[in-house]
Amino acid sequence: GWMEAPATKNSRYLAQLDGKRQLFHNIPLNTNLCYSCGEVISSFVERVVSYAKANPQVDYLHIWLADECNNICECEECQKTTLADQYVHLLNLIDQALTSEGLETRIVFLIYQELLWTPLQEKLQNEKRFTLMFAPISRVFMESYPDHMPEGPIPDYRRNRIELPTTLEENLAFLSRWQNVFHGDSFVYDYPLGRAHYGDISYLKIARTIYGDIHNLGVLHMDGYISCQELRAALPNGFPNYVMGMALSHPEITFEELVDDYFRHAYGAEYRRVLEYLTTLSKLYDCDYFNGKGPRIREDVHQSMKKALALCLLLLCLPLAAGCSLQGIADAYGFALDTLSAMGLEVTQQVLGTREQGADGITGSYQAEYTDFRGKEVIFGNASLGDKAGRKITIRCQMDDPK
Repeated sequence: GWMEAPATKNSRYLAQLDGKRQLFHNIPLNTNLCYSCGEVISSFVERVVSYAKANPQVDYLHIWLADECNNICECEECQKTTLADQYVHLLNLIDQALTSEGLETRIVFLIYQELLWTPLQEKLQNEKRFTLMFAPISRVFMESYPDHMPEGPIPDYRRNRIELPTTLEENLAFLSRWQNVFHGDSFVYDYPLGRAHYGDISYLKIARTIYGDIHNLGVLHMDGYISCQELRAALPNGFPNYVMGMALSHPEITFEELVDDYFRHAYGAEYRRVLEYLTTLSKLYDCDYFNGKGPRIREDVHQSMKKALALCLLLLCLPLAAGCSLQGIADAYGFALDTLSAMGLEVTQQVLGTREQGADGITGSYQAEYTDFRGKEVIFGNASLGDKAGRKITIRCQMDDPK
């Protein structure tokens, strides 16, 4: 599989790269074969048919190629065509062999990496045999699939020099090309809980993306959804998988209804407080940044992560005081405020008056005139219950009575 392996004695069957036939980075699963080699093709077809005969309980059999891009065979014969053409030719031979054996096994073929590009010559001869699987592994997850099928250009195919699409529009442009040449069954094989969910610590943002994706499958002319994901994606909760299942089975339920139902049952009477806290955290996270998309140095992400860390520390500190004395509770809360102060979190709320902060962000001056005002204003932040420098908060007020 993905583990490194020693060199194989049958290297003549492997893709030729830079004049050499060897395992790609020593990993079998990531290595392509030489698909112009007759022995490779006949052996491939034979193995598929043998498996299908031995496993009649398998209704859908997936036929994938290497799980890594830019390692396509460069031999003279392979360079006369494209990988997609070789792949479809192979699939047609498998279909013919299965038909000869009287086997009705459905074949799932993969639209992924180099196979995002459609074949130039070959075409699937028996569409009823096949199901298209669209796997946009390089997509972004801060937004859902659009409510329309975008049309746009795609880059030219360059052997072993491809760059995977990133935006939803780019990925769907490839899908649209395939839908022009294949009109059979299809589904999305997607990755919101594969890695991107680690970039949303509360799971609310990624859950909303999942909900939107599933609700727009029909617009994209897709018939189903499979999640390529971590099996234990349930910290702090299992809400994304709940949304996935409910959106597929009960599409009439709104996202807000799913939120209310799940959190009310999971967290009890105080669930709205939990929801408010997790919603605040979710707004600070960027799934796509965590997933390697965009520039690595971003000041907005830096500031958001500082705030998120402070919120997490606050949540960890307060429960420590649950069984303590009043002083223990005050100490725990004070530590949390000290942490917020150390993070440099500044007050950004609008105020009615004029605020001038000192260099430390704690001291300063504020002047305001109030007329018939009722409410609360946060004037200065970065405060603590105690000040190590021995300073005290001093408030001077002048109340003018217009009468």
